Amino acid sequence: MLANREFVKAEPFLLGPHCWLHPQATLKGWAVAGKNAVLEERAKVKNSILWDHVKIKEGVKVTDSIVTSWREVESDLVGAVA
Repeated sequence: MLANREFVKAEPFLLGPHCWLHPQATLKGWAVAGKNAVLEERAKVKNSILWDHVKIKEGVKVTDSIVTSWREVESDLVGAVA
């Protein structure tokens, strides 16, 4: 994915419809979040893809990962597919 990033000149974050990010949630690098994704307070997502209906719980960090649909992430992920 990173190799193809140079061809995308748009914003580094693509958010699907009805996503909700807590004001204290953080997106870094680049990220894709599908429809109805939720990032709770202090959740951090970096260089990752969140499919539809994903919830990142309070304080959880997701880095270099892919989270598939209907998952609730309760602990940190690094380089994972969940």
